[in-house]
Amino acid sequence: MDSWVEQYQQEAAARLDQAQGVKADLARVSGSASSARGEVSITVGPGGNLVDIEFNDKVAHVAPAELAKLVLRTAQQAHHNAGQAMLDVMRPMVGEGAAMDYLKSQLPPEPTEEEPNSFRPRQTRDDRGSQDPDQDEGFQGFRR
Repeated sequence: MDSWVEQYQQEAAARLDQAQGVKADLARVSGSASSARGEVSITVGPGGNLVDIEFNDKVAHVAPAELAKLVLRTAQQAHHNAGQAMLDVMRPMVGEGAAMDYLKSQLPPEPTEEEPNSFRPRQTRDDRGSQDPDQDEGFQGFRR
């Protein structure tokens, strides 16, 4: 009987170690995503809280409404990716089955595919070249 108790204690200690490792891993779970053309990169940490957001130089040519959509979709993708990382941490502990199915049901859905850019990029004065600012494209000989 003593060997049974010892075996049970060893198994319980091993499960406790595993649970503590999972807890530590969950505290470090994060998810990152970038927009398709790389204008926006976002990282979220445990619980989906925003940890980092980066914009590259391409955002100067993105209309504000389009940029807002890119930020939102990229944040949603980063949050989804963090959820997937959480599942990877939990899988060895809970295995496949009802518990894992429940965890999967709690994840944010993967965002829909990005729609093609329906906004024309903003044109800055530098993009227009050395044109006279008083002249419209296509009407070079006419003054306003």
